[in-house]
Amino acid sequence: VAVAHTIGHVAATVSMSKVAVSFTHIIKSGEPAFSVLVSKLLLGEAFPMQVYLSLIPIIGGCALAAVTELNFNMIALTLLIEGFMGAMISNVAFVFRNIFSKKGMKGMSVSGMNYYACLSILSLLLLTPFAIAVEGPTMWAAGWQTAVSQIGPNFVWWVVAQSVFYHLYNQVSYMSLDQISPLTFSVGNTMKRISVIVSSIIIFNTPIQPNNALGAAIAILGTFLYSQYEGAYLSDGKGLSNWDVFTHKPGSTDDGSNGDVSVDQYHRYLEDVDLMEAIKVNSYRFSISWTRILPKGRFGEVNMAGIDYYNRLIDALLLKGIQPFVTLFHFDIPQELEDRYGGWLSPQSQVKHWITFNEPNQHVSVAYRKGIHPPCRCSGKFGNCSEGDSEKEPFVAAHNIILSHAAAVDIYRNKYQAEQGGEIGIVVHIDWLEPLSNSTADQLAAERAQSFSMNWILDPIIFGKYPKEMEMILGSILPKFSSNDKTKLNQGLDFIGINHYASFYVSDCISSVCESGPGVSTTEGLFQQTSQKDGVPIGELTPFEWLNVYPQGMKKTINYVKERYNNTPMFITENGYGNLYDPDNTNEEHLHDIKRVNYMSGHLDNLMASIREGADVRGYFTWSLLDNFEWTYGFSVRFGLYHVDFATQKRTPKLSASWYKDFIAKHKTESINIAHDSETRNNWNKQFKANAMLRTVSSEHRMKNLD
Repeated sequence: VAVAHTIGHVAATVSMSKVAVSFTHIIKSGEPAFSVLVSKLLLGEAFPMQVYLSLIPIIGGCALAAVTELNFNMIALTLLIEGFMGAMISNVAFVFRNIFSKKGMKGMSVSGMNYYACLSILSLLLLTPFAIAVEGPTMWAAGWQTAVSQIGPNFVWWVVAQSVFYHLYNQVSYMSLDQISPLTFSVGNTMKRISVIVSSIIIFNTPIQPNNALGAAIAILGTFLYSQYEGAYLSDGKGLSNWDVFTHKPGSTDDGSNGDVSVDQYHRYLEDVDLMEAIKVNSYRFSISWTRILPKGRFGEVNMAGIDYYNRLIDALLLKGIQPFVTLFHFDIPQELEDRYGGWLSPQSQVKHWITFNEPNQHVSVAYRKGIHPPCRCSGKFGNCSEGDSEKEPFVAAHNIILSHAAAVDIYRNKYQAEQGGEIGIVVHIDWLEPLSNSTADQLAAERAQSFSMNWILDPIIFGKYPKEMEMILGSILPKFSSNDKTKLNQGLDFIGINHYASFYVSDCISSVCESGPGVSTTEGLFQQTSQKDGVPIGELTPFEWLNVYPQGMKKTINYVKERYNNTPMFITENGYGNLYDPDNTNEEHLHDIKRVNYMSGHLDNLMASIREGADVRGYFTWSLLDNFEWTYGFSVRFGLYHVDFATQKRTPKLSASWYKDFIAKHKTESINIAHDSETRNNWNKQFKANAMLRTVSSEHRMKNLD
């Protein structure tokens, strides 16, 4: 790195000695293009097309800003070539320096400032012998005398001032490299050149033409576009996920948005932790973005900058007395794995609660059956996809996810759990499914519907086999567990995470003819799902067919899980109310979310009733802390306790945030008689302490708000 640093500075100095200052900087304005090229060829890193396109006005604008400088007409051809080559060599050298400096700073205790100080010392040691050999003391003395005679005795102070300011400039710029990507660093350097070009034109009295101003404006516009496209989703070495690629395709989200920045928790996590503290929550569930830790999946190195970020987030949470709940997979995987293997179609002590997967039952359905989430695979009547098999692939993907969960639990139990004293589980999406009638057929259909949804994932993990309803209907379509698989599945889990939002009626489609719809096909379970019975909704309907307000469904869901899985400890890991965002609403209307308050109140009442009756529920997370990027809905749906103005990223508490804060304060001291065994009573101290927990996806994801 020090060699590249030295060559870059020497080449740039030689270039400026041969040609006009502005010409050198025009050539050096191409540094971002070299950064992209070197990143691609040496590191295999790719960027969205918008990033590539935004570099065109940046580089072109810089060239236009000085293309009319009259000094160009006086440059001899030899000097022009020498100046051009010097600037080009400087570009290549500095790009190598930036990229490998960034890699060198990752995961190390050395800061950008100290790193540059080390480079300066090494560069001095490298350059001094070279300078002595090429020029020598005699040439130095002659050059010094010539400079003093032309400029005067103040030349000494000019040299000192230039050295100090040049060193400070580079040291400050390296402090920024510690926080941004090498490409962004190069873009910043190019914008610096706009100032240099304009300044040189003014200082050397070169006539200014409209092209100069127009070029500067174009470059500034290009930089603005780049800043919008690069976002946190590529910050600090993060790789592309399948959702990064998916959401940049037109029509992927309802409002055309993507999650590049979302709520920008990557840069605003301290502010968000303060918001959590303000409403007195004691736990926070977040996802680790796979591509932030392993940018290329199983290929390439661990991205220490990503690990450092999550460590900072965890430390900030613990400092405020907030326990982190960490999800390892929330729908996004490195695009590299998707490209090479087809995703799921191919077979630390501060954190006390680990979640392997979020909603695998939902994920495989929307990604491999309906094809509306990446990798967008489906077939036949299920959707319009270029490839896929909706009848088989969901079961293959789910099977591999279950085995991946078992492998992760096995590693955690054998290597970390004893030392960390933590616990590990999985999260499933569970709608309450009520028989449409009292008939035996509808009751069996409701049970079958749960087996093809929740039990599909939990039965193999807890019982070592798929539900009997699935085995009977699917036969050979359902993958089989080997004896080795079953041994790993014996590791089970420590808790079940429940994401619950809504309830539905279910009727039988084996002995009755059903209209087409979710659940009706053989591979979905031969049942029909509806939110109405004799024209009467099961609960208050919302603009979304998957969300309604039936608080009793919370208690019924908990009791079902309690009975089927022997009261395995549970967490309500997601529960919340979403509303369509109306940009014409006033700020007061955005903040007065009384329907969200009513939804939460009813569901929490039923949750506490379940606990009184003996259900081992150990906490509740509301979805979500902030309005955020809601997958294919984009920003058109809002779930947050805090309103987010995505133009400014300003967070403002809604009525629900105030209500939730009061609820937490009240139930921290409210005693509830829990019908558990003595050990559980001791663990809970005969109280339910409204484990006011929050969940948000970075964006990451995220984090997805993910983060």
